[in-house]
Amino acid sequence: MKGWPMNAQDFYEYILLENKSKRRGAYWKAGYYGGGQYIENRRPTAMAAGDVPVYYKSETCSGGAVMITYFAAFGFQHECNACFGHGYHQGGFEQATVV
Repeated sequence: MKGWPMNAQDFYEYILLENKSKRRGAYWKAGYYGGGQYIENRRPTAMAAGDVPVYYKSETCSGGAVMITYFAAFGFQHECNACFGHGYHQGGFEQATVV
């Protein structure tokens, strides 16, 4: 795996606000691809160290069941299909829901 979950605030400040001086997330790597910048977490232990937040929301469903959705932010998605070299993109969230 090339990129691990990261702090969405670091992505927002570095890429969208172009605040290159604020390097709070020392666990991530920045670079360029296809004419644009990217930022990603290259340290797999960052989550266990508490450097990467997991976002969540909860809902109470009919019948009293509670549904919790967890979100992890990724700064950069590498190619989904290496044979064709496409699918990479900036910033995204992956999610998992439990009931």
